[in-house]
Amino acid sequence: MIFKEELISPRKYSLILVFFGLLLSIAVLLFVFIQLRTTFALNSVEIDYEKLAQIKPTDKIQVYFNKGSDHSYQEGNAREANENIYFQDLIIERINNAEESIDLAVMYLEDLDIIEALKIAETRGIKIRIVTDFEKFKELKELLRDTNIEIIDNNGGIVEEGYTSEKSIMHYKFGLFDHESLDNSYLITTSANWNNKDLNLNANNLVLIQDQSLIKAYLGEFEQLWSGKFNRNKDLTKNRGDLFEIDGRIVELWFSPAEDPFSSFQMRLINLFREAEESIYFAAFNFTLPALSRELDSKFQEGIDLKGVVNDGVWDLNVSVLLDMRGIEHGKLFMPWEKIPFENIRHDAIEGEPAFHYKYFIIDENIAVTGATNPTTSAVYTNDEDLLIIHDPLIANEFKQNFLYHYAKYGGITEKSIIKIEDFDYDNDLITLKNLSNEDINIQNWRFISSKRVLNLKDYVPKKEYLIEEEIIIPAKSELELMVARNFVPNNNINDKFPVTNHYDDGEIYLLDNFDLLHHMIWY
Repeated sequence: MIFKEELISPRKYSLILVFFGLLLSIAVLLFVFIQLRTTFALNSVEIDYEKLAQIKPTDKIQVYFNKGSDHSYQEGNAREANENIYFQDLIIERINNAEESIDLAVMYLEDLDIIEALKIAETRGIKIRIVTDFEKFKELKELLRDTNIEIIDNNGGIVEEGYTSEKSIMHYKFGLFDHESLDNSYLITTSANWNNKDLNLNANNLVLIQDQSLIKAYLGEFEQLWSGKFNRNKDLTKNRGDLFEIDGRIVELWFSPAEDPFSSFQMRLINLFREAEESIYFAAFNFTLPALSRELDSKFQEGIDLKGVVNDGVWDLNVSVLLDMRGIEHGKLFMPWEKIPFENIRHDAIEGEPAFHYKYFIIDENIAVTGATNPTTSAVYTNDEDLLIIHDPLIANEFKQNFLYHYAKYGGITEKSIIKIEDFDYDNDLITLKNLSNEDINIQNWRFISSKRVLNLKDYVPKKEYLIEEEIIIPAKSELELMVARNFVPNNNINDKFPVTNHYDDGEIYLLDNFDLLHHMIWY
């Protein structure tokens, strides 16, 4: 090969090749490094989920839900999910049974019964320390003013420049009981704030674990908080993917924030999604991570069974990935999906005031992911958060019982669904109903209502719904076309008083039976 001196010399050519070769090598090594950092947690552990499904449930890990579950989805050796549980009782029982110490890191601690139990525990000589978020610190201090219980807050939170524009928060909702005891060491972690609204009204889950090694890991995080280190001022390398064996089950612990996104729970979830072979279900109060959205989109395109239920408040939130999932453009960081079937992603459309406050994923019906963490940017980069990844198909089935109860309630199609709105003819106000069951269905006294009114049943006006007054039978496994009132849906009529629209103009129609159970809906 001949080189012209004025263009480039052989020596320079070689140096350029070496330079780009090094760049390529670094890129490859960085990719491998990132993959190792986010998959290391289970590299040395083989988990036989089929074998786990055959053993008895462990009493050392207990899961509770304060709302309903569908026990017909209970399978094999799994327990029937603990539903409609009064969370205050669980927390107070642990407080009453504490023998030496209680350490609480709770964003909002306001429940008066719990506070009274703490006061009584203090008179028994129990050492009690509480870390809370600044927002409610003064109120809690006042409630405990006649005690010697120690309380600190997170110094008001800060805006972490370059990460998010929101103030960091101490978002934990965990309690540690008797961390020095081998037999009486307990952890409570929950999606619920410790106030009456979250513990009772809003939909939440709670996990109770008896395992000293896991409690000690939480204690290390608590001690950082107690020393005044919050958010990105903590040691960001501890307990980001540490493993714990509890009665033959593997539990991963992830605290936030992480040193960088590649060592965070976000990357761990991405890898779990990539490894999923059959299904991913999620229940979320808030969901704003574009990277997770893109991975879920990819898995859905592969044909995986993807289902989700979210809080209604994020349905139209501009930074929510729910807009991605509905195929809506809303920001340069987000990537709209091809709109998936409308029944796959639902929101708590008829709950009214109580919020859908769950924070969990179920992967391949073998893994349950839960804690205080919403899948949000703040949770990755700035907030104090915890996430447990429980590798146990029996625990995962309890979450599945809860999830499918809510999913069906808010319009999702399951194997037990009996009816759906198959189509809507916008021009002629015709709705096609499909009977999915093996029995005839009489829809007399059932009602159609629109998304504008269904959000809060306390406010909807009966005259603005469409009531099916006559007896109409839909034969088993067949379809039936109905015409609804002209003023029920938008038809370019200025007198139309019942528009099915929202901010992003993808309205919904809901079908409720005469017991107010939502059966299905439609986007258009």
